[in-house]
Amino acid sequence: MRSYLKGLRFAAFLIDALLTTILILILANLTSALLLRIFPKISFPIYINWIFFIILGIAYILFKDGFGGKSIGKRIMGLIVLQKDKSPCSFKSSFLRNFLLFLPIINFYEFYLFLSKPNSPRLGEKISNTKIDET
Repeated sequence: MRSYLKGLRFAAFLIDALLTTILILILANLTSALLLRIFPKISFPIYINWIFFIILGIAYILFKDGFGGKSIGKRIMGLIVLQKDKSPCSFKSSFLRNFLLFLPIINFYEFYLFLSKPNSPRLGEKISNTKIDET
């Protein structure tokens, strides 16, 4: 893997993480305010609202590379996730690539590999038989 791709990958990850966080915060706060107006004495719908948007954010992180092999961050950075047969990443492969990000110890190991071994694929890439390339 070309070394400059690491920087592009990291930038794409940050873009996806920031967009997901910002959208969750904005949408959850707006809909929570609306729910408080509709149900002023009941806070239960607000908890469901926040849980819904957090689950939506997790789903995006898991399946983000299944949209033609490009998450929003990867589109901006000019990257694509390819399967072994050179076709764009599927939703199944995207899930396999990204579910390790939610496992506490393994995600730190993934980050360590990313920083310390410039040509080594991530564990998620090995599991899903995918690789990242430029578009």
